[in-house]
Amino acid sequence: MKWDVAFVHVNFIGKHPREPHCIDDYSIYICCPA
Repeated sequence: MKWDVAFVHVNFIGKHPREPHCIDDYSIYICCPA
């Protein structure tokens, strides 16, 4: 399984702006395959 990780400047747990199936974990967007 391939994981797409994008680093962003946020300080809260939320949803990825373009990928709803991704989660924001401590300023790191961890995107799993849809």
